[in-house]
Amino acid sequence: AVPDADYYTVKYSPDTTTPWEECEEVYRTTSFLKFQEEETQCVVEDRYGQYLVACTDTSGNEGEPGQAIRDGGLADWVLLKSISGNPSWFGTTDEMYVQAPNLYLDLNSPIVNGVQTGTYVYRENVDFYIPVSIRIVDDQLIFNGQEDDVVTHEWRNVEGGHTDWKVFDDDVIDVLGTVEFRIKYISPDTDFAAINYVKFSRILVYITDPKAGG
Repeated sequence: AVPDADYYTVKYSPDTTTPWEECEEVYRTTSFLKFQEEETQCVVEDRYGQYLVACTDTSGNEGEPGQAIRDGGLADWVLLKSISGNPSWFGTTDEMYVQAPNLYLDLNSPIVNGVQTGTYVYRENVDFYIPVSIRIVDDQLIFNGQEDDVVTHEWRNVEGGHTDWKVFDDDVIDVLGTVEFRIKYISPDTDFAAINYVKFSRILVYITDPKAGG
């Protein structure tokens, strides 16, 4: 630790060019003055983008942040859009319901082939007026449920010929027109008392030419 350090702050942004002031704070250590610790460590999510860390000293002065980048092969791509569901979940639900800040699977939904299935279609999407190549990153999808629950992010692009919903992967996708996104929640019919819900979700859309879409 810095000799006169009071605490450290860790911030995150999916865009590696975002300045410190505009990044999301994801961790702050306890005060060294209060607990007299020599060292500290934290564990953050393994997400694409940048993590910044800065020290605040005992006089309240914040130091220059250090940067760590996790590009996942996206170094030549530009972040076009970040789409989150929580905490309001303004999209369209089917066999799911919103009780802020969570998105719940409706336990009264029909049982088909031994499972209950619900979907949530995001209100936000992306539109492209010319054919482009994009990459979609499943940045966050955190849920509470049973051990055998399967919760996935999916996309489709009807105008571009991708008419069926597909699970995210790391491939480059050629699209045209509107790209839609949804959450699909599948839960085995094993516990009617279970509380199955999604707590956090975020999608990152990357593009080689940001002027092509919106």
